Amino acid sequence: MKKDFLKQEKWTISLFLLAITIGYVSSVILIGGPVTYSAPIGSLTGFLLFESWNYRRFKKEWKSKKYRDTFREY
Repeated sequence: MKKDFLKQEKWTISLFLLAITIGYVSSVILIGGPVTYSAPIGSLTGFLLFESWNYRRFKKEWKSKKYRDTFREY
């Protein structure tokens, strides 16, 4: 189940990590480093909450699909 979720969300996770990396590198190049770490930590926290919400929804849908498929076999 977790592998299926990671397959589904691999582009979202990859793009988020790429955006965070680009933002950090650009702040190092332009101003010598991030002024505060609250923005990256806040965006990471928000992303983790969003993905956990998506995972819970995916798990419910996956279980209901699995439950329906078991009854179709009989």
